[in-house]
Amino acid sequence: MIITRFKDPENIEKIIKSMERVVLIGCGVCALDCGTSGDEILEKYTKIIEEKGKIVAGTLMIDGICNEMLVKRELKKIKELDFDSILVFSCGSGVQVLSMITGKPIHTFLDTVYLARKQRAGHFREACVMCGDCVLNDTANVCPRTQCPKGITNGPCGGSVDGKCEVDPEKDCAWVLIYTLLAEKHKEANIEKIFEPQKYINDLRPRKDDV
Repeated sequence: MIITRFKDPENIEKIIKSMERVVLIGCGVCALDCGTSGDEILEKYTKIIEEKGKIVAGTLMIDGICNEMLVKRELKKIKELDFDSILVFSCGSGVQVLSMITGKPIHTFLDTVYLARKQRAGHFREACVMCGDCVLNDTANVCPRTQCPKGITNGPCGGSVDGKCEVDPEKDCAWVLIYTLLAEKHKEANIEKIFEPQKYINDLRPRKDDV
C-alpha cells in the first residue's frame, strides 16, 4: 500500500488561503488505511476550511482515486455542485488522475512517502522503493535497498555490531538477516553473487504505459 502523511500546518494554511469554493475528495483505499482520508477526515477539514471563510461545496469518497475509469464514474455524483477547485486526500497518483480528468485546480494536504506492507492496523513498514531492478529472488525475499539504511546490495558494510545496524542499533543488519535466512535454506552461496549497479535505464521517466 502507498503511505501518505499530512503536510505541515504552515503549508496547509497556505493551501487553504488559495481556495474559494472547493470540493473535498478522499481515497477509500491506501489513504484511508493510513488515517489520512475517510469520512471523519473530510468532516474535520471541512470545518477547518469553513472557519477560514472558504466554501466547501461538498465531499466525496472514492475507492481508489488512482483508477481513472472509477473516478470518471464517481465524479458524476458531484457534477451539479458549484466549485472551482478540488482538495484531494490521496497519494500523488490520485492527485494527478483528478487533475487530468477534471481540468480544475487541484490541491492536496498530503505528501506521498513510500510503498509499505501493513503489519497491523495503523502500523506500516517500508517494503519497497520500486526501483525496477528487484533482487528478492537472491536475497531470501529481504530487500536490501529498503531494509539497509545505506541501500547496500553486496553484503554488509562492515559497520554492523552483533548483527545490528550501525546507523540504527535497534535495527537488525539487513545483510546479517539475509545471510541467516539463506543459511536456513542452504543457499548461502547466494551471498557470493555480485550485483551490478542499479540499472537506471529501468527508471527512465516517464515509463511506458504498458509496463
